[in-house]
Amino acid sequence: MPIPKKLLDKAKAGNGEAQLEVGRLYADGRAGHYDLEEAFEWFEKAASQDLPEALLEVALAKEYGLGTDRDHEVAFSAYMRAARIHKGPLPFTIRGLVLTQNLCLEKHRGQLALAESGYAHAQWSFVYGPKRKGNPTHEVNGEKWLKRQAEARKWTRRAAMLGYPPAFIDMTCLINRGESEPGDAAKLWGWYLKAYGHEASVAKMIADVSAPAEKFSRFSSASVAEAAADLGKWNKIWKASHQERRDSCAVSRTFEGYRNQGDMSFRGKDGGAPDYAKARKWYLRAAAGDCQWSMGQLAKIYLNGLGVPRDATKGFAWLDRQFSTVYCNGTKIIDQRVLFHWALRPIVEGHLDHLSEEQLFAWLQARTHAFAYDCGALSGNYDLTENAVAANQVCKAFRPDLSVEGKLDESTRKVVGVRVRRIARLLERQEAAMITRADAGDAPSQFCYSALFTRYKKRSGIALRWLLKSAEQGYAPAQYEVAKAYADGDGAPVSVADARKWFQTASLNGHTWAQGEYIRVLAGACCWGDYPDTAKCVPSKEELFEAYAWSIATGKRTNESDVWLRYSPEQVVAAYRRADEIRQEIATKESLTG
Repeated sequence: MPIPKKLLDKAKAGNGEAQLEVGRLYADGRAGHYDLEEAFEWFEKAASQDLPEALLEVALAKEYGLGTDRDHEVAFSAYMRAARIHKGPLPFTIRGLVLTQNLCLEKHRGQLALAESGYAHAQWSFVYGPKRKGNPTHEVNGEKWLKRQAEARKWTRRAAMLGYPPAFIDMTCLINRGESEPGDAAKLWGWYLKAYGHEASVAKMIADVSAPAEKFSRFSSASVAEAAADLGKWNKIWKASHQERRDSCAVSRTFEGYRNQGDMSFRGKDGGAPDYAKARKWYLRAAAGDCQWSMGQLAKIYLNGLGVPRDATKGFAWLDRQFSTVYCNGTKIIDQRVLFHWALRPIVEGHLDHLSEEQLFAWLQARTHAFAYDCGALSGNYDLTENAVAANQVCKAFRPDLSVEGKLDESTRKVVGVRVRRIARLLERQEAAMITRADAGDAPSQFCYSALFTRYKKRSGIALRWLLKSAEQGYAPAQYEVAKAYADGDGAPVSVADARKWFQTASLNGHTWAQGEYIRVLAGACCWGDYPDTAKCVPSKEELFEAYAWSIATGKRTNESDVWLRYSPEQVVAAYRRADEIRQEIATKESLTG
């Protein structure tokens, strides 16, 4: 999509944040195409205003020659400028790309040079950060392993002594493992307090190691006794900090925070009574961010009249909103099978008892055409409603092994009997309708129908035949399942060629899980059949390059720094151009399929 005019105008007017964002749009291909040269120009403009993030982008580009000439001196200078300006630890990655993986490898020796120059973040990340090529501390055999341990202790201690907060808790770990220097054990309590000063949740760790029963505490006996006396205090501090984080998450207007607040009010805070009115308020905010769980909870609130007058219209409206966001794994295709399980729940609870059997069947068909023998809605565990006992008894009629509490009076027993017979007939009609649609060529129904058949290891069966019927019509979830069947030998013979073909097809249809598997196939990292009896496939240079391009196009980057060491700047740019072609092909297919 094109860059928003308002953002571009701000960037041209000299706004550094806007310049940085425009650069990232070009670098990520979100401007409609990749343009690393244009991206670098915008990064330089933003970096001239001493924006740390822009300086890191310049360092990355200059290190690897992305949209500009490779220049380790400029890269090193930009990185050090960012280090002086940036508040807090520098990130390990930018836009999914590993940062300073081999920064100025020949002359400055990357992170090691920064560590030796006294920069605490580099000292800590030299040990705990992403694996770095050519770093001798990551070789783990014999004396080299001992060297790695010694290096880890040395750099952790240096970073902690320089006041680098993430290293504080690492110091306590070194001391507790007996790997610190003489005299450090007496300072263990101090390191815990330093870590607590940086992160309040450390109070829980302090409480745990302060308990009298803690056998591995390395505090002095006096300190242990004093700490044990304050055990309740530290537990209280931890609980308060835990609550504070959840509250601040909500105050900061994150949808996850809204949901957490809703859940606490729905269950009752700290063992208190539920506050459904407050829960509804938080769930409404979370639902505005497409939180499926919150939509389902709102449906439950309205259908059962929890804190509000019972309102079936609003309850089912929320259920339908929830159903509209349920996708098959890795796709934007509605998952008919999940909807079958979810849509049957209000039927089991009796919210649709007033409908005739024809109306009930029409209601279910309007939401899903799938059917499954093992329906999750019939597994019991209904609660919080006046109909919970009846709903659980309905489940027991279909699954006699369920343990159900509560006795039924005569009137409720009759209601349960009628509902069980209605559901039994509904399931028969739902299964028959799915089979009819599958026979008529409906791809989603064929995909769902395939799940009813047992897969036989390493040989074809009915399940594969129905999956292939669906996959050949372009249904991405079926294409992915067919590819997995051929790759794993699960319901199909192991076939590298067939698995690769269907992974590629599903990937071009936008199936994100298939894209990750296809990259693994191209890179020779896929395990075929039963591990460890797996076929060995050594990828060609062309396949490795294609895997790299796909990883850029889909954002599924793995071990990218190792790839960059193999490729010249010209090859990296070529990979970005190939990635742009892949993205365009995926976008074209998505537009054709609607």
